[in-house]
Amino acid sequence: MHTKCSRTNEELTAMLDEELSQPDYDQLPKYMLPAVYQYVVDGRPPGTFLEAVITNHLRHALVCADERNLKVLPVWVRFFYNCVPAACVGDAHDMTNWMRERGNTDV
Repeated sequence: MHTKCSRTNEELTAMLDEELSQPDYDQLPKYMLPAVYQYVVDGRPPGTFLEAVITNHLRHALVCADERNLKVLPVWVRFFYNCVPAACVGDAHDMTNWMRERGNTDV
């Protein structure tokens, strides 16, 4: 069941800033973080690797990951499980609903 997120873009950005400042997540490649913000805050597609993580297709994530992301795949899974609104993770349908909810009319 999809639960709407009532947080504003500013609240989501602040939440991500706080979570990503935690030592647990300092291993995540900095070049990936704009895609995380764009997906969680703006509802834009995050790219193949992150989409695979977000939609629980870990076998596909393994195939799509570059070397750095492959090493921290468990950290990515933990981050999306613990640190983002539950409504933005799950299956492809959940991802599409999240992007629409955040204002993306192209999905």
